[in-house]
Amino acid sequence: MWLKPIIPWATEVTYPAGPNPWNGQPLSVAPGTDYFEPKKPAPAQYFNYLLASNAVQAALLQEYALAGALTNWTEEFKIFSTYTTMGLAWDPYLNFWLMFQSIGPTAGVIATKGLDAGTVAGYTVVTGANFSTAANPVYGACCIDPSTPGQYVCAYTDDTATHNFINIWQVLSGTWTQEYTSGASGGYFYGVELATIGTTTVVMAVASTDAHSGIIWTTSISGGSWPAPAWPPAIQFQPFGIAAMNAGDTVNVKSNGAQVVVIANTTASGGLTVWSGSLNLAETTLTWSSSSSLASAAIALFAGGKCVGLCWTQDAVGLCWLAAVQHGVTTTFFRSADGITWTEQEGGLAATNQKVVDMAAAGSHVFCTLIDSGSTVPALLPGAMFSVDGGITWYPSQLSFTTNTATVSNANRPRVASSSLGFVVANAIWQRFSEPAGLPPAEL
Repeated sequence: MWLKPIIPWATEVTYPAGPNPWNGQPLSVAPGTDYFEPKKPAPAQYFNYLLASNAVQAALLQEYALAGALTNWTEEFKIFSTYTTMGLAWDPYLNFWLMFQSIGPTAGVIATKGLDAGTVAGYTVVTGANFSTAANPVYGACCIDPSTPGQYVCAYTDDTATHNFINIWQVLSGTWTQEYTSGASGGYFYGVELATIGTTTVVMAVASTDAHSGIIWTTSISGGSWPAPAWPPAIQFQPFGIAAMNAGDTVNVKSNGAQVVVIANTTASGGLTVWSGSLNLAETTLTWSSSSSLASAAIALFAGGKCVGLCWTQDAVGLCWLAAVQHGVTTTFFRSADGITWTEQEGGLAATNQKVVDMAAAGSHVFCTLIDSGSTVPALLPGAMFSVDGGITWYPSQLSFTTNTATVSNANRPRVASSSLGFVVANAIWQRFSEPAGLPPAEL
């Protein structure tokens, strides 16, 4: 999710030339007094000045509206003490957080509105959830069905023959159905992510250790029009063009509603290629294009590196994509207004040894979870960092978890999801809400 940007007002210096008495005059002029006279029209320049001043103040209010969400967090909790959290998402239609969780071969999507007086409250198992799978889900993700409120999609790779199968399930009319299942053609699946675009389309990107890493999608979600079960699919499939990703690699997939951007999370050759997809006006065709600009910008600074985080945010220049590229112990941020041309983010991260593992944004507020250096506190600290200006300036966060099942696997890395209410963060065991996002259900 993202906040609607404040539109600047009266940015021109003068009105354009023309026959009117106000043509060629300043567009914005401070009123000479603090009142208007009755029955005497005030110059438009005065109103432009006042509206411009209000726009500046509104932008400042928006910039700091979620400051509490970045600096104050609820206590850690477990919805189910033995389940593993694999994916997080936000349902903007029903104001629910979604958590895709599993224990052994049992999996389910949990819907929750937050915390109430420090106890888990308001959560439900999505109707038809807790479906039994053929094998244990390991890497997974969940998202809304953009065409039907209250319907959800989840995707995961299981541990059959070491993550050899990819699966997509969807809940329709209260019943979970398997929309897609296929085994790898020689490699293994180690990462899967979902995103939605427009009002019809769900996109899934998957990391594979053979040449078949890529993206599949449907543009008619309620009709179940996923590709025929095969890997790689014959249709609705965009390969990354990477010969083989590494064991444990994953993918970054984010949407701003009109465009979806996918960047592999790997050091393999071609891993910094950016894939962007856009729908036609009828929302029946999703077209993909690739860009090597991010790779070129990164190579200009260092050799190698991989994209470890991606989000849609807003900085001092405007709305933009923000990508975190990890090289050794250094994280460098890059911005792009269109997902095609990338440049290093001004300011960026000064500190080193802050290894980002996930990233989400709400407006200009960006939150990054960091790699666990141990499975118990205090080794987990600092745990996270945040920015209030679209990734230009960064601050350490006090967020951490007391335990995790392991330290470095993408199956249990601390994840973060955002909404206009704030953020939710989870590792394999624990979950925490930012304070606004953790308001009692009645307040939401």
